[in-house]
Amino acid sequence: MNTSAKAPLSDNPMGQVTMNDNALQIVFHRHFSASVEKVWARRYFLTGLLAVGVGAHAGVPQAKIASLSKFKSEDRTMGSSAFTYVSYIRATPETVWAAFLDPKMQSRAWMGHTLESDWRVGSAWRMVSMDGRIANSGEVLEIDSQRRMVLSYRSDHVPAWRSEGYSRTVFELEPVGDATKFTVTHTIDRLDSKLIAAASASWPLVFSNIKSLIETGDVALTITASVLTQARSAK
Repeated sequence: MNTSAKAPLSDNPMGQVTMNDNALQIVFHRHFSASVEKVWARRYFLTGLLAVGVGAHAGVPQAKIASLSKFKSEDRTMGSSAFTYVSYIRATPETVWAAFLDPKMQSRAWMGHTLESDWRVGSAWRMVSMDGRIANSGEVLEIDSQRRMVLSYRSDHVPAWRSEGYSRTVFELEPVGDATKFTVTHTIDRLDSKLIAAASASWPLVFSNIKSLIETGDVALTITASVLTQARSAK
């Protein structure tokens, strides 16, 4: 058998795993964008595992095999966490939008917290508690009045959540008959995010209150620290 001939192990258009007498080589075409490389990363990982197995039998140096094994650790770091909540509110998008940005409504719905910003793209925003502490903050990334708002979002009051960095929150309003479909989607480029886990418990409480305030004039429930703890422990 001629071991000097190169034997392709992958049909990946971005590169090819080949083998010869001396080493196992992975050749990447670097002109592809980072986003495309991310799409193919999982495939490279699988190819890397195959290469490791073949390389061990072909006498490839352990250092080279170790470099291929890095695909496994890199692949484990990829992914994201996300939470989406949808509410149907018996009101027009105009009414829902105005209520959502009304400090008095915010205070009643969110444990006395209010949002501060001029709501222009590029402006800072922050959520302030009754005692003046900043709970969350970020930047207004997109805004389309009565339709859509996108914020970068960082928790400032819990160290474990703050350490995860900035997440992304999207609010979308869509008329459906005589009601408004109000959707919040909260995402972060991190697997098993503690921030998203906490948000998945608090967002439904907040939006239930917003819906109830608009439709009935009163909150669905008074959100307290114990209510939040109970909601999060149920997750």
